[in-house]
Amino acid sequence: MDSIINSQPTNQDVMNSVQEVKTSLGEVLEVMNAFATKMEERTHRMERTMTTLATKDFVVEQNDKLRGDIIATMRKGDKKLGTLVDVLHEKKVIDDADVKRVVSMEPFPQLSV
Repeated sequence: MDSIINSQPTNQDVMNSVQEVKTSLGEVLEVMNAFATKMEERTHRMERTMTTLATKDFVVEQNDKLRGDIIATMRKGDKKLGTLVDVLHEKKVIDDADVKRVVSMEPFPQLSV
């Protein structure tokens, strides 16, 4: 029975062990807090970056607008070219074969002349 009593920790031993655990736990919590702070800073930086990046939908929309503007401009030029060809043909500067060749060219070919 004496050996059981001698092997039992004293209240002071228990208190010392509790203090060691508290100290270790405090150190772990400090490290975790520092890590969480760093992660929060990185998250904020990423959020700021994401708000400044154009979204895919925005880029596609702007690309479509630009494409429409380019096509409209090209159609105006094509119409002017058609008018010029007609004027030159009326004045007998170019013949029917030349008219057919010019109006059948890209980007907006006219199949029937």
